[in-house]
Amino acid sequence: MDFVYDRTQADIDNRTAKGFLNAVDLNRVENNIDVISGKLALPFTKKIWARTGLPRVADFTRIRNGVNAIREGYGHYSDTPATPSQPLNTYQKWNDVERILHDVNEVYDRSMGALNYCGEVLAGEGIGTL
Repeated sequence: MDFVYDRTQADIDNRTAKGFLNAVDLNRVENNIDVISGKLALPFTKKIWARTGLPRVADFTRIRNGVNAIREGYGHYSDTPATPSQPLNTYQKWNDVERILHDVNEVYDRSMGALNYCGEVLAGEGIGTL
């Protein structure tokens, strides 16, 4: 999974790839929401964007609601941003959307990596019996 949450005003001013929201960005965000929602057993209807597709208010609402459900439904870091309000019309809000997805995904993956799936947890076994 890929996350882009380091957009800056310079990206906007210099018209870099990060300075524009396009189908590639929307597909990345939709895919990330879909994958993380699947991990957390949350419903989400993923849309695949074509280069000529125009997002509507309902699309941004669906994306925001998906991100909010993920943020509220699982652990995140203390510095994870709040779910941005509508409209999702600034680079800061898109940074927040992708940072939330990154943080929740990382917390989830670390939590799952810490589980002992089979066998015994070793804790002082070499010490002897009581």
